[in-house]
Amino acid sequence: MERYLAMHQRYPLAIFYCLVLMVSACATSTNQGLTKLLESSSVALETKSGKLIRDNDEALLTKLNMIRSAKQTIDLAYYIYADDSSTAVLTEALIDAANRGVKVRLLLDYFINFRQFARLERLESLTRSSPGSIEIRLFNSPDKSIIQDAIYLTLGCGQAFQQTPESNRQLRCSTEKLALLNNLISSTQKTAYATTAASRLLLTGLYGRSVPLMQMALSSNLEQALNELRKYKDNDEQMTKGNIKEISRLSSIYFQAKFNTGLNRLINQLQLSALSLVYGDELEPYTSLLTHFLPVDIKRSARDILAWRHMTDFLHHKLLLVDSQQLQIGGRNLEDAYHTQPGAFNSKYSFIDTDVALTLIAPDAALQKTFDQLWSFELLTTRLKDIKAHSDPQALIAYQQAQAQCQTESCIQKEFRRQLTLNDETLTSKLDQHQQNMADRFRQDYLPQRQYFPLDDIPIDASAKIYYVENLPFTSAQPLERKFGSVNGREQESGKHIHALWLAAIKDVCANARAGKPQSIVFHNAYVMLPSNLLSTIARMLDGRLKCPDVELTIITNSMASTDLNLVNLLANHQLKALMEHSLTSKNNLGFRLRYLEHQPRAVGQSERSLHSKLMIFGNDLFVGSSNADVRSLMMDTNNGLFIQQAPMLIKAYQTWLTSLNERGIVAEPEFNVKKQSREALLARDNQFIDAVLVKYQTKRWLSDEQNDQLKARFIKLLDDAYQMSVEIIKGGRSGKDAETRFDVLFKTI
Repeated sequence: MERYLAMHQRYPLAIFYCLVLMVSACATSTNQGLTKLLESSSVALETKSGKLIRDNDEALLTKLNMIRSAKQTIDLAYYIYADDSSTAVLTEALIDAANRGVKVRLLLDYFINFRQFARLERLESLTRSSPGSIEIRLFNSPDKSIIQDAIYLTLGCGQAFQQTPESNRQLRCSTEKLALLNNLISSTQKTAYATTAASRLLLTGLYGRSVPLMQMALSSNLEQALNELRKYKDNDEQMTKGNIKEISRLSSIYFQAKFNTGLNRLINQLQLSALSLVYGDELEPYTSLLTHFLPVDIKRSARDILAWRHMTDFLHHKLLLVDSQQLQIGGRNLEDAYHTQPGAFNSKYSFIDTDVALTLIAPDAALQKTFDQLWSFELLTTRLKDIKAHSDPQALIAYQQAQAQCQTESCIQKEFRRQLTLNDETLTSKLDQHQQNMADRFRQDYLPQRQYFPLDDIPIDASAKIYYVENLPFTSAQPLERKFGSVNGREQESGKHIHALWLAAIKDVCANARAGKPQSIVFHNAYVMLPSNLLSTIARMLDGRLKCPDVELTIITNSMASTDLNLVNLLANHQLKALMEHSLTSKNNLGFRLRYLEHQPRAVGQSERSLHSKLMIFGNDLFVGSSNADVRSLMMDTNNGLFIQQAPMLIKAYQTWLTSLNERGIVAEPEFNVKKQSREALLARDNQFIDAVLVKYQTKRWLSDEQNDQLKARFIKLLDDAYQMSVEIIKGGRSGKDAETRFDVLFKTI
């Protein structure tokens, strides 16, 4: 073993991959569970040809060629449909297709793309007189309970405060608002669309991520409540118009803390926590005031609570399907960062990503049905015209235009009111010109100046068996019922078919492994914050509870310097520390090995390359798609991908490329090795990162040194939670099972 390790350190991946490739053609699957899962939860594709695409330019060109060849239908499902140059060129191709008679359907995530409503509505309208059409729907629209809560939040209290004892005012306010809400709902045939002007504005601000619009929706009620509050406060001077701005600021922090994602969400959570440190009892009047707007007396079902907790479940699919016969799938969104090379054209990142393009032997009705089911899932999917029934996109459009033209708040408010009065033709003209400018910019500024050294496509073996698989918020057994989250051991019943396949594929590799005949598992994945089921499985491989002889699992992900989501790495390093500690104490692992490598940052002055691929190798099988190896992909988002078997040449070519990345230092062991460093050293490093974050957000403008230290302590508590829960999960047993649930719930939104 010592000799093997010495050789392994000298030639980090090259020799190991050569050993894997020597035995890969001989191994056969013995895990019937994997076969049954593929048969029951995926679509087997009969392919004529296929290729794996690593190059960004080629990924866009292949999509454009598919769209230009379309004869009947084009179906797209994407997380991001950006307002940028490469996407404008793709949009032109979609319009051209519709003009020649093709039916185009575009399914996008609601939360991410709601801000693009004007652009999307204009795109849909462009083909109304064409032989074909473009129809757009948004996924995960506001649930009925969210719409009703928005009404409640924006209703005034009327007579509730008058001649009511102070101790009973909150109850009276809630009772009156509930009565008004019930009357409104009972008078409306479609209760999901029972709305008020203020509730529509509130939801517009929430999903449009515009705090000023949310404040507008609530402001009249705040003024009324403040006036009433003055009547029973001892010190009238405390309640001035200045307090309205303070409450608006608190509201801003509250909404951002609850609904942002990643590092920004954490920062706002810290700000929210800091308010109690700064104001203490002084914050109580504001807190009690805000409770008058919350539906405190509504008896909520578990489902209503889940609707709020999962309002940021994203449509994370990446799919282009043409004539039910050509498809492109992988990790790339529709955005410049995924479809251009590094350089000045991208403000920061050019993503390293992976797509697969396939041409099928014939149109596939079963594959087409998968898109149709998602498109028609009415609990979450909404037509653009219906979005106006519960929101006010015109207000968002007007405010966006005002912000673009003004620097001061007074100017924004004046321009906002003016924009609300503009006719549709003015906006249409602006949108059309903007679309043309974006497309021209791509052709004139990017194409002539790019330094193009393409990565070659990797052909998929003619012998390959390929399956299409999804994570969905519903199951085939209950296609009309929404599923929330996932339950370990019941991933399939939870609609998480991708994760069920991953777990089965790992067991398949272990079942095929033999001493002296090494097998390889590779996670080449942008965001690795392992969900508890994967963490538990790897822990059992490390200590021999799951026998996995002579297998190496290599995790290759972003470094802190290359990622666009620092928070994932920050937390994941503490999970990884727990795993590495377990590996050092495990003695019965039969030669199972765990390696961790990171993509390194580029030289100073070069545009950053950030890994965005979601590719997994399981011995002789390969998965490529949109699903990250993180908790969010299991618990919240939809995802899709391809599971590919019997493609040894494809796997060989990809592993050879990974080896070259390692040899060139593009991929390497992290400079800060959590296996070798103590956890105290890890926390010390993270303290420096937290300090930098707090400086960036200038917290010392409003916090004392003591309060700043308390904020850091709250930050560290999250890191401790990631570590301690991981330790419990790794140990297993009853406490480990409990920790699995707590871990997935706590970290599902990162």
